[in-house]
Amino acid sequence: MSSDWGSKIAKIRPDIDAASGTAVDATQKLDHPKAMSNDTEYRHELKLRDDQLRREIELREQSFRSEQGVRDKALDERLGRMEDSVSDATKEIKDFKLWMAGIGVAVVLAIMGANYTLIGSAQGIFDGGKSSLQSQQRIEKLIEESQLQAKQNRELLESIQASQIATPKAQK
Repeated sequence: MSSDWGSKIAKIRPDIDAASGTAVDATQKLDHPKAMSNDTEYRHELKLRDDQLRREIELREQSFRSEQGVRDKALDERLGRMEDSVSDATKEIKDFKLWMAGIGVAVVLAIMGANYTLIGSAQGIFDGGKSSLQSQQRIEKLIEESQLQAKQNRELLESIQASQIATPKAQK
C-alpha cells in the first residue's frame, strides 16, 4: 500500500512542483534511496512529535487534575464552613425562638399578674368602700338612736320636772 501511495505522489509531484515553482532535486524523488530514508526519518520524527504531544497532554491533564483537586479541596472546605455557619445560624434561630417564646410567656404572665393585682385592688377598694359605708350607716343609725334617746330623755326630764313643779304646789 505504501508503494501505491508513493507511486501516486510520484505521478503528481511534477505538477505540484510546476504549480508552486519549486525545483525538485533527485533526493526528493520517492524512488531515490535517500528519499526513502528521509521518509523514514520523517515518519520517525512525526512519531516522536506525537509521543511528545501525548506526554505534554498527559502532563497537562495531570496538572489540571491536581489543580482541580486543590480547587475541589478548597471548595469543600469553604462549603464545610458555610454548612457550619448555616448550622450555627439555625441553632441561634432556634434559641432565639425559644427566647422569644419564653419572653412571650413571661409577658402574658406579667399581664395576668397585673390584671389580678388591679382586680384585687379594685375589689379591696370596693369592699373597703362598702365596709366604710356600712360603718358610716351604723354610725348614722347610732347617732339617730342617740338623738332619739336624747329627745326621749329630754321629754322624760321635762315631764319629771313638770311633775315635780306640780307636786310641790299641791303639797303647799
